[in-house]
Amino acid sequence: MNDHVNGWGLIENWLKARHCRQIDLARVLAITPSAVTQIKKGEIVLHSEQIETIFDYLGVGDEERCKFYTQIFNVRMSSGATDQGKRKRFIVNVQEQVPRPLVESLWRAVPLLDQTELQCYRPGQERLADYASRCAERHLLFAPNVRGDVAFQVNADRQLLDVSGKAVLLLDSSREPQSGEIIVGCQVGGSIIIKRYWQAADTVELTPIWGPGHRRHQEAVGQKPELAWFHPVCEMRLMVLNA
Repeated sequence: MNDHVNGWGLIENWLKARHCRQIDLARVLAITPSAVTQIKKGEIVLHSEQIETIFDYLGVGDEERCKFYTQIFNVRMSSGATDQGKRKRFIVNVQEQVPRPLVESLWRAVPLLDQTELQCYRPGQERLADYASRCAERHLLFAPNVRGDVAFQVNADRQLLDVSGKAVLLLDSSREPQSGEIIVGCQVGGSIIIKRYWQAADTVELTPIWGPGHRRHQEAVGQKPELAWFHPVCEMRLMVLNA
């Protein structure tokens, strides 16, 4: 069960290490034991509140949370895949507090934009990284080796993979996306989108990053009439941000 929609292999290991049983999980989640069995089989998908309850009950640390979220995000996003090529693995890092390094010069400040600020960006006037450096009121500190030059705070109402609005996406505005990567882009009408990007021959295909049953949307390369700009996502950070 290495690749599981609910990360059951990790949950099972945590339960064993703490001498807990599935019935204990049922009690903590206030569900029936049969529902836990359905979670184990992937017939019921855990939502963010249930995941956080499990983390709190089992005392799961940031490193294990990172492994867990990376696993379930990639498995759940596979439902938006196409047969055009290999999906780029999406990295999730859990960071419960914005770092406060002893020597701030050893860290890199990345401008943080919200949805409204992204919607105001005009690609014909300047690079996204330059716009973000000029306009962002907040910056996040990251280690120098962290990829990405712009951070985007995802609104809670987006329900991006059900992470309750704690998501920050790190964008790389210095390059074009590769086929299989997740992108953040802006439609000509001003709406911010988060999609999986595919390119083959003379077509670009954008697919939902999560959830079955969505219709695919195709545009000819070079036209892209609906997108004013788009950039690839390097990784997601789950963190608590000050208001």
